[in-house]
Amino acid sequence: MNDKSVSFFIPGEPIAFARAGSNGKRRFTPAKQASYREAVQWAAKEPCRKAGLPFVGPVKATICFVFEHPKSYSAKRKAATTWKDTRPDLDNHIKELLDALNGLAYHDDAQIVEIFARKRYGSPSGVTITIEDLT
Repeated sequence: MNDKSVSFFIPGEPIAFARAGSNGKRRFTPAKQASYREAVQWAAKEPCRKAGLPFVGPVKATICFVFEHPKSYSAKRKAATTWKDTRPDLDNHIKELLDALNGLAYHDDAQIVEIFARKRYGSPSGVTITIEDLT
């Protein structure tokens, strides 16, 4: 982590991007997704303010999504399983998280030129993210 970076933790089960729903007349964002965006913004607001963000130029994002093991897993299976290789897809988790940080960590997620991300099992569930200024 360099001098121009911010890092923070977003507690709770990560939510992936979902296409907007429709009631026949208008499109809407699913409530669970909207609630997660608010949680991300709430967790990011103070660390980003203290770091003097949003960043202006190119940035790098390092993200670790952590999920609780399914309750159906035995203790032996939990011990043997590190990586979450099931749905939702990693790219949908990344999209939801980075869209939620627009205006807080950076002006627009188009500024992100490098991403390192992973999803794994562990405890507690949540997301650790570091945003670094590359200028």
